[in-house]
Amino acid sequence: MVLMVQHEVAQRILGGKESLLSISVKAYGEPKILMKVPARYFAPQPAVDSAVIVIKNISRKFFTENKLDEEKFWQIVKAGFAHKRKKLSSNLKNIISIENQTGRELGNKRAEDLSLAEWAEIAKNND
Repeated sequence: MVLMVQHEVAQRILGGKESLLSISVKAYGEPKILMKVPARYFAPQPAVDSAVIVIKNISRKFFTENKLDEEKFWQIVKAGFAHKRKKLSSNLKNIISIENQTGRELGNKRAEDLSLAEWAEIAKNND
């Protein structure tokens, strides 16, 4: 799949702090920025640059390989990002248990600080 989005959106999908959007894209495929498209190439010229991104290998492989219930995984991730400045222990307290050591360590983080693999770990520990 090839998409053109604002350059800032492409950067948020691929790097830095995670978001619900970046976790969603990475769970189903492998995103990569192909090229930046400067604003001057559009008429009328927008205020921002764009980027062409490609998402390869789109599938549900992440869920099958990690033996995850897809619906439960998204329930947890969406709850984690519901209040992005709060720690996970607050956002997830009504949904899952984070009583083991790994859960406590992850519970002290914010949703944006967790990788896709860490979200998978939380979901696995709460089946």
